[in-house]
Amino acid sequence: FSAGDLDHAYGKGAWRPSRRFPVWQKGKCRPCDDCAESGHNVSSSVAEALQCDSPDFPAVAAALFAHHAAGLGDPILLLMGGTDDIASAYRMVPSAYPQFSVVCLADPDSGVACFFTMRGLNFGLAAAPTLFGRVPRIATQLLRRVLAVAVTSFYDDFCVCEPAFAGGSGQEALWDMMELVGLPLAEEKHTPPAERFVFLGVQADFTGLQRKGVMTLGVTPQRLDDVADAIEFFIGTGSLSTAEAARLCGLMVFVSTWNVVCGTVGQSPPPAHTRCREP
Repeated sequence: FSAGDLDHAYGKGAWRPSRRFPVWQKGKCRPCDDCAESGHNVSSSVAEALQCDSPDFPAVAAALFAHHAAGLGDPILLLMGGTDDIASAYRMVPSAYPQFSVVCLADPDSGVACFFTMRGLNFGLAAAPTLFGRVPRIATQLLRRVLAVAVTSFYDDFCVCEPAFAGGSGQEALWDMMELVGLPLAEEKHTPPAERFVFLGVQADFTGLQRKGVMTLGVTPQRLDDVADAIEFFIGTGSLSTAEAARLCGLMVFVSTWNVVCGTVGQSPPPAHTRCREP
């Protein structure tokens, strides 16, 4: 659309665009909108923040299952974990004010500014995570309280931990629930129940639960390779910027944080900040 088209649709000066720019992330070109430059973010405020679980959710679930099994005099259960992701997450939650989610791109041939209305939320809008996160949060709470599914969500990422005898029924219930709320899950990102799986970049391993009463959380080999490659690169160049140093520091903190052994899960579950001990 042209500026005149949008003036006609929404009223002169009654709409606000954001400049769109590309960001390369994990081998993909992601469209981002500069909502800081356009004034959207400074004009926005949120009264609350989402409380999300962390990658140690599988350890919490294992401890709770073992605790209740022990109370019944039953052995530790064989647990399985599976993960899912919402397809095109931000595009699935509509905006009540589409005149404020307009994006601007330059025509590659003429260089003239062109405007586009879009479905959903802008990637770059400060209020978007809270606006989006309400929907998976209510789905998670319904599954927990109505169907007793051990599930959590971290924005558009989901993890279900359940006994092997459940046959993946908890994860099937998650799929049905997300269809009902209008946020279908991505088939290509579906990871079926397994004793060893990855959630939020951390590998959870239930294979030692029944034999030793412990489980492990560890960094994936790919993440370790990324850190090693980054260190070798900066040693070779002999310098790094402030932003590069911050990113490398974040990677190293992540790696050092998530190499842990959690146990013994057959005992009463300790507080979240003390339940894991370093190997």
